[in-house]
Amino acid sequence: MRKKLLAAFFVLIVINFSYGSQDAANWVKYTSTEGRFSVLLPSQPKLMTQPATTFTGETITQHAVYFEEANSLYMIGYFDKPAGMTYSLDVGQDAFVKSNSGTLLSQKNITLDGHPGRDLLVSSKSAAGEIITHAWIIDAGNIIYSLQYIYLKSANPALVSKNDAKYFDSFKITGNK
Repeated sequence: MRKKLLAAFFVLIVINFSYGSQDAANWVKYTSTEGRFSVLLPSQPKLMTQPATTFTGETITQHAVYFEEANSLYMIGYFDKPAGMTYSLDVGQDAFVKSNSGTLLSQKNITLDGHPGRDLLVSSKSAAGEIITHAWIIDAGNIIYSLQYIYLKSANPALVSKNDAKYFDSFKITGNK
């Protein structure tokens, strides 16, 4: 199911790619009470939910908060872990790369507010050219987060760097069940 969600987002990106991007200085703070996080985005995001099945056969609800602009996509995906579920960052990382039909360029272990995570850089191909996805996967106890900033490799490096830093640095977990 996650693969279908990401494929839909890639279609949106390919259709809407052009030159230019919103200046990071004008971003807005988005707070998700249900998702228990806050983040800065270029504008108010769209929301989406869909059912998914875990590897153990349990049904969960995946949530996505996303904003697409001319040449990039920002997305925070999350789901509540079912009671008793053990989440593996290794398995999550492998599934993420595979679902993007991508190549892992780099990965490192990170910690966000004491929660373990992975910082990934993944390359994949599209009709618009090479796409780079910078992603964090965070296991925050009862909730799993996947933050993604997706852009064309050919995008302005200074603008990509500025937007990337602003987006990821702004993500805050505001509570946990």
